[in-house]
Amino acid sequence: MATFTIEEVGADVRVTASGTLSVTGLAGIPGTGWGVLDPSAAFLTVGPPQANSVPTDGYAGSITGPASFGSSSGFLGASSTTSPASIVGFGGGYVYTPVGFVSGSAISGSSTFANQSFTSLGLTAGNSYTWTLPNDTIIVQIGPATPPPPPPPVSPIPTLSEWAQILMMLSMIGMAGWYGRRMTRG
Repeated sequence: MATFTIEEVGADVRVTASGTLSVTGLAGIPGTGWGVLDPSAAFLTVGPPQANSVPTDGYAGSITGPASFGSSSGFLGASSTTSPASIVGFGGGYVYTPVGFVSGSAISGSSTFANQSFTSLGLTAGNSYTWTLPNDTIIVQIGPATPPPPPPPVSPIPTLSEWAQILMMLSMIGMAGWYGRRMTRG
């Protein structure tokens, strides 16, 4: 399973690719790539800036998933920790890998989109999106996953000693009432 995690880091947005990727069952096609983030087209690649675009191995075939994961489009990566000779990504029914990529191998790298935020990219923190390939899955996780709400508070059941204290207090109140009534009757 390949995971693309999108995070806000300071004034920038960083996309990190991790996991493994199986392209078995997809047809190979040539390609060229660079770091791109286009949420409105569900297109995401981690790689060098456009000026340093590199050849890639592309794959097409049965790839299903959401048509978008945000509303903004066309953001190019400003910087990358991915080797200039490699790129990994997906979109438009294609998957892109470094030239000579071996199916099932690990993927890694990141691209930074300078002066962007979840808001400017039309992304919602906590959302997760899944694409299915013939023999693998790609997940895009935007920010940390939203934790489930905490369970409602549990009212503790009084212990035996607490019940004894409650009964003692009720007895004292009852005795005080009885004594008060007795004193007023005279």
